[in-house]
Amino acid sequence: IIEAAAHLKARGATPQVKWMVMGYPNEHIWRDMAAAAGVADVMVFTGRVPYNDMPRMLAMGDIAVAPKLSLTEGSGKILNYMAMCLPTVAFDTVAQREILGNLGVFVPMGDSAAMAERVHELVCAPERRAELGEQLRRRVKQQFSWERAALTLESIYRQIVRRPVSPVASVTPPAEDR
Repeated sequence: IIEAAAHLKARGATPQVKWMVMGYPNEHIWRDMAAAAGVADVMVFTGRVPYNDMPRMLAMGDIAVAPKLSLTEGSGKILNYMAMCLPTVAFDTVAQREILGNLGVFVPMGDSAAMAERVHELVCAPERRAELGEQLRRRVKQQFSWERAALTLESIYRQIVRRPVSPVASVTPPAEDR
């Protein structure tokens, strides 16, 4: 995110983008990195945000970014972005594609310059942002709601309960263990 902010600032992007980074730990390290990159003035580091305050914080934004580099971790935060109608620029990974579907704004893994460009494009296209945001909200409600998860689990449990229970084979231990 710091690199993307530096790319936009260096090219004199108009309108100017403000970046809010929610989370912890070590926010002081990230502040120092932002200062070293010359973008401290366009970045806000909130530190830890209680989960109940997250919707209020996300409501301050127009665009979400998901620069997760891990290929083995989930991206649960994206569900919150979607619920808040935030178009999301994300690195192109299987996990992000699974969640965002064809509604994500994807950039090559680790390419902060491309992330900066996609953010800038969205900043300059309020109608597209609104349309994507609404589509993402519909998708999260249809595909990832608690109600849908409950129905899926219920269906799985019903299938399991309906299966005949296979008899347990008795095993006679070897003579030396008796």
